[in-house]
Amino acid sequence: DEAWILLGIDGSIHPQAGEWAVAPVVTSGGVFALAQLGISAMVGNTLWAHRLFVFACLVGTVWMIMRWVRRHDGSMVGALIVPCVLIGMPGTLVFGATGYATLPAFLLMLCTVELWEASAGQRWVRWVVCGSLAGLVAATRLEMAMLLPALAIASWFGQEGRRARLTDGVIAAVVGGCVLAVRGVAWAHVAPWCSALDTATVNWMTGVTGALLDYQKLLNKWMIGESVMSA
Repeated sequence: DEAWILLGIDGSIHPQAGEWAVAPVVTSGGVFALAQLGISAMVGNTLWAHRLFVFACLVGTVWMIMRWVRRHDGSMVGALIVPCVLIGMPGTLVFGATGYATLPAFLLMLCTVELWEASAGQRWVRWVVCGSLAGLVAATRLEMAMLLPALAIASWFGQEGRRARLTDGVIAAVVGGCVLAVRGVAWAHVAPWCSALDTATVNWMTGVTGALLDYQKLLNKWMIGESVMSA
């Protein structure tokens, strides 16, 4: 799968021919694809360099979780324990040490939630910046498009300022949807030969269907729920 994804991204810029042609994986793109193309331009197909970017995203994700727990709980012990849930989950270290878009998308999602919380008094930041970041999350890993409706759904919780928060969530979701649409148009323009995206492919890639303990997809399932609960 890793080679399939990386070769597909490279093939979006350098079309391949014959039996060695690999169609781009349309569920991975955005920041992940741009980073991998940049790494390819600098060091070629050196696999450890492509993996190093994803591992850096894993480190950044753990750091942000620890920072969030420390700020809200005030406990260093809690800040050390909570990331263990993520690290101990089957699939985390696999996704965090290989060329997959899962961890870059998750890190972007945490950045979106962090900025959303910090910009309560600046509505335009939520509309434009958070909305664009949420769109980049979905563009990076397609199943994370769940974050877009989560921005609006989460606004219903709590009584104070519900209407304003709902407006912020809806506008941000629309902006994010526009970013995701631009990503789709770019895929269609840059890689018109890529394979069609059907429901079965999306369900398989995201882990929506299949066994409950499908370890390779378990992290994705957890991320989908986390995107809704964190917004």
